[in-house]
Amino acid sequence: VVSCEPRRSYAVVCDSCHSRWTSTFTFEMQGGGLTRVEQAMRIEPRSLAARLMAPLGRFFMGRLRTHMARDMQELAQRCAAPVAATAAP
Repeated sequence: VVSCEPRRSYAVVCDSCHSRWTSTFTFEMQGGGLTRVEQAMRIEPRSLAARLMAPLGRFFMGRLRTHMARDMQELAQRCAAPVAATAAP
């Protein structure tokens, strides 16, 4: 986690495939107890090979969108699940 504004946003970073991946989630309170969630992803090539492959990235965008949609579905399921009661120590 590289940044966090409680109830507003957070960002996570990982290095993979010679690139730096930054995922940012933003939250906007809506009426009726609903929250709008947006996810943005930035990919920064970190090596010559990754920079050379970057133009081919558009061919993988569909797959990336599928994974991002799955992440959002999992987040929605977890937010809708009842919170487990915990005993105070």
